[in-house]
Amino acid sequence: MLNIQNYSASPHPGIVAERPQTPSASEHVETAVVPSTTEHRGTDIISLSQAATKIQQAQQTLQSTPPISEENNDERTLARQQLTSSLNALAKSGVSLSAEQNENLRSAFSAPTSALFSASPMAQPRTTISDAEIWDMVSQNISAIGDSYLGVYENVVAVYTDFYQAFSDILSKMGGWLLPGKDGNTVKLDVTSLKNDLNSLVNKYNQINSNTVLFPAQSGSGVKVATEAEARQWLSELNLPNSCLKSYGSGYVVTVDLTPLQKMVQDIDGFRRAGEKTQNSKWITPNIKPGSRVLKRRKKI
Repeated sequence: MLNIQNYSASPHPGIVAERPQTPSASEHVETAVVPSTTEHRGTDIISLSQAATKIQQAQQTLQSTPPISEENNDERTLARQQLTSSLNALAKSGVSLSAEQNENLRSAFSAPTSALFSASPMAQPRTTISDAEIWDMVSQNISAIGDSYLGVYENVVAVYTDFYQAFSDILSKMGGWLLPGKDGNTVKLDVTSLKNDLNSLVNKYNQINSNTVLFPAQSGSGVKVATEAEARQWLSELNLPNSCLKSYGSGYVVTVDLTPLQKMVQDIDGFRRAGEKTQNSKWITPNIKPGSRVLKRRKKI
């Protein structure tokens, strides 16, 4: 972080301004109006201070974890835009970096950029980069993080929220599908209805469209795709199995993990149409509940 205290009121940081000598009454003094370098430096410090304030505001906004909504998304977008605007102002100002700050930032921008939030490949490292160019690079990379990284997570949460809601709707029907047997010691399950609803949900999210793709984030018409390397990196980031990486068109996408649902469908025949209550309870515990817990964890990504 830049240390504002490093900037002094002297036109040249690090050099103490000498106190002007008071002329005697007999001396003839000619006064010329010249632009104040100190005033210019003060303006630059104000710009730097404003940018620092925007950085703090953006950190608070982007680190908050309220439920995803259009209002919250707009708030994060506004915070990013305000921050990048302040950095763009710094790029056009006279604020300079220390030699150490310049070297550290130049090294950071020369390093390979993560595919998780790379806006575009970096050019070949340069030995000399102006302070204005560095401010501009900081602004561009913050925008890239907002659009390419946080935007993906917002999309992941939105897709999994809809998916888990559909699964919860199926679970809410379980009470109506379990009926007592004639002797009171057995229960009957409408296996067909349960299996059909689970299969319907699996088939829905097996389709690749804007409502089922986790990465890349979808917008507009058609399905956006990414390179295999980008998709695999997000697959690892989201801790998803390889079955969630799918080839589509000219690229790849990452989709919802359907493994828990598919396991339920495979094991559902183990729940007999009629049997002892304790036996049926033992089947529900290892087959329905673990899948539910997995889906809940996915929802909290």
